[in-house]
Amino acid sequence: MKLKVPYWYYTKAFSDEECDKIIESGLRQIEMTQEESKAKVQTDNSKDGKIDIPIRDCQITWLDDTWLYQRVENMIINANEEAGWGWTIHSMEKLQFVRYNLNEHYSWHVDGSSDIFDVYEDPNNLNYFGKIRKISVSVNLSDPNDYDGGELLFVDNTVKDGVSLDDMIYSPKEFKGKGSSVVFPSFAHHKVTPVTRGTRYSLVAWILGPPWK
Repeated sequence: MKLKVPYWYYTKAFSDEECDKIIESGLRQIEMTQEESKAKVQTDNSKDGKIDIPIRDCQITWLDDTWLYQRVENMIINANEEAGWGWTIHSMEKLQFVRYNLNEHYSWHVDGSSDIFDVYEDPNNLNYFGKIRKISVSVNLSDPNDYDGGELLFVDNTVKDGVSLDDMIYSPKEFKGKGSSVVFPSFAHHKVTPVTRGTRYSLVAWILGPPWK
């Protein structure tokens, strides 16, 4: 699907104080979950049998603060209108707090297929059942002076003849400051490059809707 507007952004979706509050809450949750917070995606596409590939190397936890949930949901709904997508969207998943330490990263992936949970197939969960991820959002909670690397990259969804893949990769220039956010289709290929200094904190979320027709 080619889009005239590949993403929507907010240069200051959250204040510095709000970012610090989210980080504090997220770190508290990570300490409570300990090893369960370590996220790595596994694959078994090797001809030699099942192997583990660190597609995602970071610590995650889940937040469900009402004020935060409402702010992020309203942000996605507004972006869906302002960007001209106009997609049918329904419920939103829990918010995911992410910590990237030194050398941690998230390789190329799409949210619509890389994080599929059984809950989408559970008819008892009406908020998720029969739906797919339609729109994603990522919020940068860290001051850019506190880390290097950890850059969010996308692949341009428009096909250009004679253009190499490297030339199709870009990073939203508006998504740099603390409290900035970028809203994008969940089918968009994206990655987070390894952190080379410091620690990067982010908040991500997905809103669901009926499957594409």
